[in-house]
Amino acid sequence: MEKAHLRSADCIQLDLEDSVPDSEKIYARTLVQDSAGQVSRGGADVIVRINRPLRMTMLDLEAVVSEQVAGVAIAKTENAAHLRLLDEVVTELEAERGLPPGQTKFIAMVETPEAFFQIEQIAMASPRLAGISIGGGVVIAWLFVGRWLLRRLKML
Repeated sequence: MEKAHLRSADCIQLDLEDSVPDSEKIYARTLVQDSAGQVSRGGADVIVRINRPLRMTMLDLEAVVSEQVAGVAIAKTENAAHLRLLDEVVTELEAERGLPPGQTKFIAMVETPEAFFQIEQIAMASPRLAGISIGGGVVIAWLFVGRWLLRRLKML
């Protein structure tokens, strides 16, 4: 991380989710603001990938929403209602912290076939949504199921 700001990146993502062992998550949250300041020195926006389940998401948002962090990558986004709930929480945090409304952007990480089939609703769930990331496992599962389904239909 010490040289991340030298990479000429537009955006740098910090991770509170899978790369952080459960036993280290509390400590990792305390590092976000200093780390964001460090990696953004070259002008890059900072995104932080946050945890699921919801209780961990809330703790992450408390630690993340700030001037230093441009947005959150929302792991395991399942549906539009989830994004609307997080939008409400982030709106409250921004107001409490004197930040401009809507400053914190969202990237929805679609990682399951169920969420993939709700992608249109997810895309329209929040004006904060700046992007959607589709996990490779979803694509592989869909290709496998799609081929299997086509073979089954041809048999009928």
